[in-house]
Amino acid sequence: MRFFRGTWENLRYLLVALALITLLIMSGCGVSKEEVTQLRTEISAVKSKLEQLEKKIESSSSEKVEELEKKLLALEDKLGKLEAKISSEKSTEKVKKEEVPSEEETMEEPSIEEEVELEDIGTLPKKYREAIEDLIDRGVIDLKGSKFRPNEPLTNGELAKWIVRAKGLTLKRPDSPSFKDVSKDSPLYPYVETLKALGIMGGYPDGTFRPDDKVTREKLIVILLKAAGLETEVNKLSDKDVEKIFNTDASNVNWGEPIFQDVKEVSPWARKYIAYALSNKHDYYCDIFNIKKVFWSNISKRPKLEPKKPVTRAEGAYAVKLILER
Repeated sequence: MRFFRGTWENLRYLLVALALITLLIMSGCGVSKEEVTQLRTEISAVKSKLEQLEKKIESSSSEKVEELEKKLLALEDKLGKLEAKISSEKSTEKVKKEEVPSEEETMEEPSIEEEVELEDIGTLPKKYREAIEDLIDRGVIDLKGSKFRPNEPLTNGELAKWIVRAKGLTLKRPDSPSFKDVSKDSPLYPYVETLKALGIMGGYPDGTFRPDDKVTREKLIVILLKAAGLETEVNKLSDKDVEKIFNTDASNVNWGEPIFQDVKEVSPWARKYIAYALSNKHDYYCDIFNIKKVFWSNISKRPKLEPKKPVTRAEGAYAVKLILER
């Protein structure tokens, strides 16, 4: 659109065009109400000036006309950018309508959170902070407000969602629920069913998933190693390999002495997974839970695995990033 200074007909044409664009913006194309209100106010002010100058346009000073011209050109530039935004959003809507996913399977699209400065992770070790911030930035973790709640326990439902999003898995929505406490109407339904179908997360003997239950350390390790596709590697460990990992100090000198004072508390179904995560080749377990392997002649001074201890959200976030993105 061109603007010719000093010609009332062209000024009026420009004003009408600007008004039409404003109407398009108001039609719901994604521009904020504040922007629309501001533009309407500015256009109204320009219109008022034009009406005042209509009768004396020929005798008006060039300075006033130039001022008006700059105002209109600035509005034209701003509206041009908004037109581009409108066009982009309409194209996106069209694509979304054309690519309607099936009800059976859809690709999980991580939600992108607005950049928020978290209030409660500043005192955490650097490795936890970086993992939390990265997973939030990539939409793996949902964030409400400006708090992450790093020391609160991680739940089964949260872990299921984080794993599916971190791995970019295809969501599954079967006709019948696998667990009686996660219905088809639950926001967690596709995440839970996806991991159930892949053999990564299961339920309890009573047919429940218990999405609000706390995740223990040993359960977290088992689930994440399965999600990382390491189950075959884990099962290569013999019973002797497991015992050696559990009962040899870091220097491999004191064979037969348990490194940890609570090794017997590890559940039978988790022993191979925990041993794999404790092996010198990986040592995920000690890294995630900040355990230092130290051999003491007095067993009461040796470190603990605490396999039944609930995992914190900070530990869970770091574990997801460490193991799934190894």
